[in-house]
Amino acid sequence: IVAIPGSLRRESFSRQIADTLAELAPEGTEVEILQIGELPFFNEDLKADDSPQIVQDLAARVSGADALVVISPEYNRSMSGVLKNALDWLSKEPAAPLSGKPVEVITQSPGATGGLVANYSIRDVVSVCGAEVMTGFETAIGAVSTKVVDGKLSDPAARDFVAHKLRLLLDKADSVKAWKVAAE
Repeated sequence: IVAIPGSLRRESFSRQIADTLAELAPEGTEVEILQIGELPFFNEDLKADDSPQIVQDLAARVSGADALVVISPEYNRSMSGVLKNALDWLSKEPAAPLSGKPVEVITQSPGATGGLVANYSIRDVVSVCGAEVMTGFETAIGAVSTKVVDGKLSDPAARDFVAHKLRLLLDKADSVKAWKVAAE
């Protein structure tokens, strides 16, 4: 699994939730947290010959993973600008790293709704890119400041729910791989 936190702040709740994923994923699952803060603003002029190397590297990490987890705060009823920028770059890569990729969206907010509106805006963007967005109840962690302690998601119910969603995500990844093998 690769994870993209949609906030650049080192101690952001999105980053702390991302740091917890390896504990919550099924045993033997590797989780790599990708960085998006150094990506240039999306600009077609920068793709004149090819995308910048940092974009190519991000696309390769996403392409090589079985699944993607996007974790984001809600900013003004949407996702963060840095996350949208990263998704825009990924959408324009020739290898189409989001196409067919199982994606779980996790949003969080100090408010009660847990960034649910941002969750939908992220789902909209990645689905247009061809991702296999996980269906069912959204993972939106409300009152996040009470559920993250010492840099980790600590609330038992939230941990259990995220662990369940990661199992479903990996089941979906296995199904996608099996389908691709059968199609060959």
